[in-house]
Amino acid sequence: MQEWWAFELECELILKYRDHGLCNRTDGGEGASGVVVSQETKQKLLKQRWTDEWRNNLSTKAQERFANPEYRKAHRDRHLKVMNRPEVKQKLRLKALHQFANPVAVELARQKTIEQFSNPEARKHASKKALERFNTPDKRAAHVQAKAVICIETGKVFGTCTLAAEWLRSTLGRGDNSQISKVCRGVIKTAYGYTWQYVTQPKGVLA
Repeated sequence: MQEWWAFELECELILKYRDHGLCNRTDGGEGASGVVVSQETKQKLLKQRWTDEWRNNLSTKAQERFANPEYRKAHRDRHLKVMNRPEVKQKLRLKALHQFANPVAVELARQKTIEQFSNPEARKHASKKALERFNTPDKRAAHVQAKAVICIETGKVFGTCTLAAEWLRSTLGRGDNSQISKVCRGVIKTAYGYTWQYVTQPKGVLA
């Protein structure tokens, strides 16, 4: 068993048995994630941390680790595996609901967002990142909110209304995803001479 696999297995077992009397003080894996420390120890650590020297050292070590493609892939795979656990998703959901049930937290988040996007460079950076997430048909079809659609007349299945509109533009020279969506929602009967429906089966992607 490789070391990273052993760490992952340890985390899984601790998570599994923690509610059944397990007395482990950490979350397991590499390091001491989740350990409970005294207030005195916390104060000592605060004095040592967040100095310029400490930040630079931490940044350098992180850059060295993530410069290795194998480390980046293993790190990403571990986190995806953890985040896909139903109990983890539920825990994060409940935490978010609890936080935003507080009007003060909601207002603070709103003010932070306004402050961040008042900077033109921040808006430009966010726009670039958003475009990168949807710059290929596969990425658009894999989005969590994507709904696959089927063209009844041709039987073609598209990962999203946008992909269907791209196909229409390539064949008819015109196509608007909002019109296809209206047909799927029953607002209008056809769009561009075709009938469209949302599909619930696994999505196929046609570019």
